[in-house]
Amino acid sequence: MEILKISIPFGKGLIEVEIPRKNFVETVEMGSIPLIDDPVLAVTKSLEDPIGSQPLREIAKGKRNACIVVFDITRPVPNSIILPPILKVLHEAGISVDDITLLIATGLHRPNLGDELVCMMGEDICNKYNIVNHDARNIESHKFLGFTERGIQIEVDRTFLEADLKILTGSIEPHFMAGFTGGRKGICPGISSINTIRGAHGPKILEPEEAKSGNLEGNPLHEMATEISRKAGVDFICNVVLNKDRKVIGVFSGDPEEAYIKGVEFSKKVTEIRCKQQVDVVLTTNGGYPLDVTLYQAVKGMVGALPLVKNGGTIIIASECSEGLGSKEFSELLRTTTDLEAFVRKLYDNNYFVIDQWEVEELAKAKRKADIIVYSTGIRNEDFPSHLIEKTTNLNESILRALAKYGENMTISVIPDGPYVIPKVE
Repeated sequence: MEILKISIPFGKGLIEVEIPRKNFVETVEMGSIPLIDDPVLAVTKSLEDPIGSQPLREIAKGKRNACIVVFDITRPVPNSIILPPILKVLHEAGISVDDITLLIATGLHRPNLGDELVCMMGEDICNKYNIVNHDARNIESHKFLGFTERGIQIEVDRTFLEADLKILTGSIEPHFMAGFTGGRKGICPGISSINTIRGAHGPKILEPEEAKSGNLEGNPLHEMATEISRKAGVDFICNVVLNKDRKVIGVFSGDPEEAYIKGVEFSKKVTEIRCKQQVDVVLTTNGGYPLDVTLYQAVKGMVGALPLVKNGGTIIIASECSEGLGSKEFSELLRTTTDLEAFVRKLYDNNYFVIDQWEVEELAKAKRKADIIVYSTGIRNEDFPSHLIEKTTNLNESILRALAKYGENMTISVIPDGPYVIPKVE
């Protein structure tokens, strides 16, 4: 049997897998666009010549203070490239170091502290500026802004709302529920309260077909997050698009909606990938570090593979999960849920709510179509939800078992970039 060897991201490195050449269909990976030679200069120019708005220096004039929203550690945002040019403009406009707050959009994720902050933003910024982790559970730290058109209450972090100048930063990449990350997601769920997140991540928002990777049109989560972002009064955004090596290939600054849509259109050029056919088996990843630190995040890679796998097929995902399953709430849900479809039905009960229930709901979406096999070195056997999904200690063996299951004409494709690509099958 002729064997093809392919390397895929896993944690902070790569692992090699062996695939029978006769069964291999294709590698589905991000497209290639030339790197920006000087990304800091590109950010600087984008602040001076933004999309759909005045230059940031004009907007910043006369402002007493500013709040800059920064994505948390689960997003590979190059803050050391984005933040210095923004901070320079704000200082030139007369806003002092003491009057600038960097607000980390954690949503309901854990806070980022210590060495993580240095990794995210660099030592110089960490030493100089006030950095605050958003706390969705602390309702008093939010301000009520009314209700969305769908009747969901809007509560946004006071630190952001009370700032004279409100800026969002981030990266634009496919997102399994909201279509794409970046832009308005910095507000919802990024710095919204648990009450708002509960509504934004309810089944009426997430179950519609439109709430999927790569799609904004008719996407309830995108529409609602945009609505909440408008209410929050965002003044300016600076978002980047990255290639598969996490290098900057596009910068989009300016109007919170117009600049964002331009960034999404650009992102699609490298993330929407035409595929030959659906296959029996998809071998995928969660894109390596930092997105593959928990099984909670790894659900994104599972869902991202759905367009490529046949009904009744198998998704094999490699995700290190160095921090285990995820939050205690998600871990407990996995432990106690025996019937995923019954769990999803329960979500429609207005009296029922558990933090991170939406990730179990997304897992149910994946399981509706395919069997799920996870390769992880970070989850203890006793913690792994083997009653819901299968764990493997050997990727090559799992591929051979799939070959036995589907027969000698089994088809398999590989998605090395995990949830960062959008497979499109004609």
